[in-house]
Amino acid sequence: VYGTKEIMTFSVPVSLTQYLGLLTLYMDSLMLGYFKNSADVGIYSAAAKFVLFIQLPLTSFNTIFGPMISDFFSRNEMNKLEDLYKVVTKWIFTLSLPVFMLFVIFSGPIMEIFGEGFVLGATALIILGGGELINAATGPAGLIILMTGRPRINLWNAFIFGLLNIMLNLFLIPKYGLNGAAIATGLSIAVINLSKLVQVYFFLGIHPYKSDYVKPFIAGLLSSSVVYLISCNMRLISPVMLVILSILFVGLYGLIIYL
Repeated sequence: VYGTKEIMTFSVPVSLTQYLGLLTLYMDSLMLGYFKNSADVGIYSAAAKFVLFIQLPLTSFNTIFGPMISDFFSRNEMNKLEDLYKVVTKWIFTLSLPVFMLFVIFSGPIMEIFGEGFVLGATALIILGGGELINAATGPAGLIILMTGRPRINLWNAFIFGLLNIMLNLFLIPKYGLNGAAIATGLSIAVINLSKLVQVYFFLGIHPYKSDYVKPFIAGLLSSSVVYLISCNMRLISPVMLVILSILFVGLYGLIIYL
């Protein structure tokens, strides 16, 4: 049975981390609106919404993985925890990579779904997607830090992320506009998640990588190359053709992963 002190020691940093997350969630859009105009904010927000698709595998696996972390850690079964960490991270990355590759190949047509003017957000889509792909590639590192009894580390991570994001936005938005906001946020996401990866290894001595991690890379490169060559011969990619090419890409990617 946990006492009030133990509960508060854990829950207060978690709550503060959530509040900081909410404060920084829209900071890039707010600062973009301050330095530029509402049109840029609209384009940027559309790109940011698409990027949420890269986060879905990580969010889904975190729901399942969380209780397992605390169970293995409480029984000091670190080998099992590391094995599970490797498997989960591999599948998160495997499921996230094709979404990012589709953003890279079809960033223009994807953004054009919202309207012709939204094509200006194609580069921002790729940049934000790159940051979230690194988030996926590091796996549930933040969740491991939390579920092994180190919520204050996550609180510091949230604080550093927010500060870094604000500073980069202040520097990059006036010069590069919505792409500057994307660089600031994408880079902040990448830096803080790579830091979490290092923290997990420092505190627990485990990491999520093994040799077969390279297979999704190969599948992504081969599949994207084929689909990109096909798309290069098309003068215009309609929404219907975008769906067809995306299905082709996913089919090729899945086939190579299966082989």
